[in-house]
Amino acid sequence: MREAPHRHSLPHMVRALTPGNRGASALAAAGVLVLVFLLLRAGLSVLLLPPTHERPLPVEFVTLPPPPELPRPEPKPVPPQSHRISPGTPAPAPAPPQTPTATLAPLAPAAPPVAPVIGPGGIGSGTAQGSGGSGKGGIGGGTGSGTGSGTGSGIPAPAPAKPRLLPPDWVHMPTPEELRRVNPPGAQAQNQSGDVLLACHILPTRRPKSCRVVRETPRGYFFGAAALDASRDFQINPPMRGTTVDAEAWVVIPVHFNND
Repeated sequence: MREAPHRHSLPHMVRALTPGNRGASALAAAGVLVLVFLLLRAGLSVLLLPPTHERPLPVEFVTLPPPPELPRPEPKPVPPQSHRISPGTPAPAPAPPQTPTATLAPLAPAAPPVAPVIGPGGIGSGTAQGSGGSGKGGIGGGTGSGTGSGTGSGIPAPAPAKPRLLPPDWVHMPTPEELRRVNPPGAQAQNQSGDVLLACHILPTRRPKSCRVVRETPRGYFFGAAALDASRDFQINPPMRGTTVDAEAWVVIPVHFNND
């Protein structure tokens, strides 16, 4: 059995596209295009609208007052500590005082003493005169006057003279044998020579007196003490001041110990 032909067949569609139907279809298509255009334009306008900016909220800064200072706590008083000593415990004995130790410094060679020179003191004289007066007046009254004057002069004492330092005027110079008797043994054992300078007063008997060591080189070998021992055999003419012996003058005596 054969089916009836479909009503929407090609000839039917060709017949439907008549000039009148074509104009209506064109108008419908144009309307659809206009509607699409309007929709697109509306969508673009929505997308192109500038975003609305919200106004910032006003902010006001307020300065807070500083917090109040808290009162400082007062320090608690410390109770005084009482030092109690038990009756059975004896009190500590005080420490013994420290006795300072004295250190003796090496004695430097003493300088020759300066002989004091005593000059005549000042001499003064003066006179004074005076005279009084008397008179009569009424009952229980009187007058008087007086004058006086005085003069004086003095002679200043001269400045002390400096002691003289003189070389020795030998009468008997010590021989090497005499010096060898007082030569320090330690210096001889080490072949150490030495030199000493003495300063002495010379008596009228030509013997030295009050000798002292002015210089000793090298130190530590007792050359100074040996020279003082040797000075007992020295004989030197005393220095003269005019026609008298100058007992205050110093004679400088060199002494050499040869141990080479």
